[in-house]
Amino acid sequence: MSLIHYEGDLKMMCTTYEWREFNKDRSRKSLRDKVSNLILTDRFWKKAKEVQIIMEPLVKVLKLVDQDKKPTLSIIYEAMDRAKLAIKASVKHWERYWELIF
Repeated sequence: MSLIHYEGDLKMMCTTYEWREFNKDRSRKSLRDKVSNLILTDRFWKKAKEVQIIMEPLVKVLKLVDQDKKPTLSIIYEAMDRAKLAIKASVKHWERYWELIF
């Protein structure tokens, strides 16, 4: 399961009385507020979904390479090309990630 799966639960957790009470001592309050503010922003979840979309094709390539029976180099290159196409098709501004990934 990915973090995205728990979005609703995490947002709910940050708004509970128990969350505030558990983290109410002065040393934790600042961190609690930072974590809560991050989890409750839509921008965080949008970026988290984008990261997941980018990582899924790359993880498939890594799983292919990590098999007991090692694939040939041509199969790996083909898998990388498919991953690139999947990322381009799924992410609106894929160019900003391209250099980091490939």
